[in-house]
Amino acid sequence: MDVGHDLERVIHGRRWLIVFDTLTGAKDVVALLQAHGAAGIAVVAGSRGVGEVPDTEVVPTFVLEMYRPTMMESLRAWGRLLHDLPEDVVAFLDEWDPDRAALVLGAGMTAATHVAGRRIYGPRRAEWMALEDKLLATELWAAAGINQAPFTIVAATADALARAHAEMRGPLGSVWVADNRTGWHGGAEYLRWVTDSTAEAIEFMAANAHQVRVMPFLDGIPCSIHGFVGPGGVAVFRPVEMLVLRDLSVPRLAYGSVATRWDPAESDRAEMRAIARRVGEHLRQTVEYRGAFGIDGVMTVDGFLPTELNARTSAGTARQLRSVPGCPVGFFNRAWLEGDLPGLDLEAFEAEVIRNADAQRSTRVFMPTMSPPLGERRMGVAIRSDTVVPAADESAGVMELGIGPPGAILRVDFAAGSVPPGPPLGPLAARAVGLADEIWDLGLGELSAAPDLRPRTIHPSSGTPAR
Repeated sequence: MDVGHDLERVIHGRRWLIVFDTLTGAKDVVALLQAHGAAGIAVVAGSRGVGEVPDTEVVPTFVLEMYRPTMMESLRAWGRLLHDLPEDVVAFLDEWDPDRAALVLGAGMTAATHVAGRRIYGPRRAEWMALEDKLLATELWAAAGINQAPFTIVAATADALARAHAEMRGPLGSVWVADNRTGWHGGAEYLRWVTDSTAEAIEFMAANAHQVRVMPFLDGIPCSIHGFVGPGGVAVFRPVEMLVLRDLSVPRLAYGSVATRWDPAESDRAEMRAIARRVGEHLRQTVEYRGAFGIDGVMTVDGFLPTELNARTSAGTARQLRSVPGCPVGFFNRAWLEGDLPGLDLEAFEAEVIRNADAQRSTRVFMPTMSPPLGERRMGVAIRSDTVVPAADESAGVMELGIGPPGAILRVDFAAGSVPPGPPLGPLAARAVGLADEIWDLGLGELSAAPDLRPRTIHPSSGTPAR
């Protein structure tokens, strides 16, 4: 797949404003715009982030140093800020782009069409953003003919929630998730895993939701499946493991991003892809949906059960598209929404993404912590007898701490050769996070990985033995 010509036509000779919550997130986009002849590039970021940043000597950059206690608070504050940027930021932009002709990349989950008087490139429709409500997902699965877990939706009152918990709880309790009363949410922040005591969960939901979906806790590997919708069909990609770790003492769930090391059984892979295709077709026909989407769920002992829809380019899509040469993740989706990739062959696109994503596995852990910004820390790690230990070099992996919107951000990158494909990455992710917590005192607690409850057979791209 070669979209280079289309990208050159779209990018060349235009000014581009990148508005990302972290400066590190802008690095690849800046490189893409520079490679295709952008007339000018500027960046406004909420915080530095962890990792490499663009060359600020070449690219005009404004970092707001904006921090909030949690990832959702920071994302929402960032969205509000983009509607009303500080005067010094607007002055910075107007000096760089006096006629306000630059196109904007970013703006995240806001419903804005402009930032500081400049048009957002490839915005999403309001009706697509509304699909992010976790409670609406139950209607979507039913309409698309997809099996789902038992659930009930109740008012966010103490009596209703206590009854729902007693009715829905399984061996590991129940899971509660809020509606979008306070706006879009993710990263499990508006989700509560409830076992015995319901007091904290009731207090949280009463303050943050009108209604709550309650379902049994689904044991198994949290995972997702992703696709891409066009006017004439749907491209569907490969399964992605979600690194959702467990603190059994609280209990609580901690989100550590996604990975593609894991290969489910061939039958489970096929079923997940069939579910994504049905959902994509349903979205295409009912709301004229376009672009990337993802379905989160759990690979339980009885197979994959979906829990929520992400109507956007989520982390699982991004990890797979990055494996394809010349396919610049977020910009690619925005160009599609803008109508600037008219010749894209969805069938060929699907085949190339799957081929490359199967061959190039993502083995990164990325976890916000509750710690205040601690500065930058970095060390090599190695895998010894299924555990993660400090190493003198970074040949097997690197563990890095940086500064992000919620304070400290932990990133662990395992070298591809040190973690062959097949098994889930979750157990190694939990051990790496535990090592970081021990060394840097991040307050993350005793985190463990979800169990793999399904029999798994060898996938052609995996060198692991059948089980």
